[in-house]
Amino acid sequence: MLNSKERALCAIYLEEPDIVPWFDGVDPRVLTGIFGEKMFKKRPENVIKACVKLGIDFVFDGAIFDPAYNIKLDETHYVNEWGRIHTTQLLGDISDGYIGGYLDTPEKWCAFNFAPPITEWKMDVFKQAKIYADKYDLCLLAACGSIMEVGMEAVGISPFLRYLYTNPEFIRKVICHSSEYTLELGKAYADAGADVLMIFDDYAYHSGPFLSPKLWREYVLPWNKKVLSALHKKGVPVVLHACGDIRSLMGGIIESGYDAIQPLEATANMTLKEAKERWGDEICLMGNININTLSLGTVQDVEKEVREAIRDAAPGGGYVLGSSHGVYHSCKPENVLRMSEVKKKYGVYRNIH
Repeated sequence: MLNSKERALCAIYLEEPDIVPWFDGVDPRVLTGIFGEKMFKKRPENVIKACVKLGIDFVFDGAIFDPAYNIKLDETHYVNEWGRIHTTQLLGDISDGYIGGYLDTPEKWCAFNFAPPITEWKMDVFKQAKIYADKYDLCLLAACGSIMEVGMEAVGISPFLRYLYTNPEFIRKVICHSSEYTLELGKAYADAGADVLMIFDDYAYHSGPFLSPKLWREYVLPWNKKVLSALHKKGVPVVLHACGDIRSLMGGIIESGYDAIQPLEATANMTLKEAKERWGDEICLMGNININTLSLGTVQDVEKEVREAIRDAAPGGGYVLGSSHGVYHSCKPENVLRMSEVKKKYGVYRNIH
């Protein structure tokens, strides 16, 4: 029997593991609802232990924004190290939510004091995650930055899209900066023992991509190739986190060299059956269990959806179970527990065949 790290890497490299692996970040409030409050009173490690009990095979380090470099604007707003404006007031279920770009002109961009990609805080968070991964034989997946998304948000989505036509050299500078930052931090995490790296790059709305496929290939694809080629030389696979309807970009994503694509957003026309048939031989598929089902559905709805996901995407390998973004506070504990139970029962490869 494989351990979690072996199982996860097996799937990411398009092979069949013993059991379908599971990647998700789970809100501790959901874990408390499943396992009880006592489990979380003493130490943060109990969150990891709870995820292991559910059958999650990864430790996720998503610390790419060092709070030491935040610039306070007022009592409820600040600018983070990438130049994105955040609010500390709750936006739905999210505190410290992104609300706009601070660097909306080339002059502001050039004058901004960007933080270094590698900081002591980021490496300390990584080291703690690695301790847990090694202790429980989990796969350590570390986020290392963004090629387009976070730079686009620093400028502001609407200004960024306008500058593509009015000042394309500025956009090239933004993407270059983000890419070099991501590459440097990714190399540091690879050298420190990351098993898998993740790049955050939302490319699309629910209805389709922010950029046309032609513009995406012109501005984003060359940097994708450069960054991924360098990270692969470090011996680590790279996962792309990209929300929205990205079907028209999937050819370029695969050409970029990504090893896996996550989360295959279920509410954005991304279906596992289509993804498996069109791209399953070239890239690992991760996610797709609808957050709305986990939040609003019944345990029967969850069982049906998870069984269908395993049926449609697991045969032949190359599938990692997961939600269509993350297991948020809104998700019902009983639904997440049923997801775990169904995965353990039907995700065993001898049952799949």
